[in-house]
Amino acid sequence: MVGFVAKERIITQLDAWSLLPKEQAVTELFFTNSQSLAQHYKPGEKISIDYTIRNTSQQQKTYDVQVLQAGEQQPIATLIAEQQVQLAGGETLAINREVTLKDMGDKTSVSIILKGHAQNINVWLTKKQGE
Repeated sequence: MVGFVAKERIITQLDAWSLLPKEQAVTELFFTNSQSLAQHYKPGEKISIDYTIRNTSQQQKTYDVQVLQAGEQQPIATLIAEQQVQLAGGETLAINREVTLKDMGDKTSVSIILKGHAQNINVWLTKKQGE
């Protein structure tokens, strides 16, 4: 019984010194199927973007999701869509988002950003020929 009590005290002290491993609250953000991403865009037409958010923590989290567009000729990103998503601990959510893209030159970038979580993904699209 003495060994058990000593073990508890040791664990308590190690935890107080922050020497024991803690749960890492990680959020995963990725394109659901990177092979099916659009490669071209036509200004004014909608494209569909499929992405997934996974909350690997054990706590519920709220995510502010922003979709931004930038281009070679307009490097400052423009907000084209936003939404708020709530996920329970361990929950994964696949999202299909349609957005209308603006004319930003021959190449444009569409980015999905989780505000406040330092997470983002993006894809570059080429303007359709003759547009």
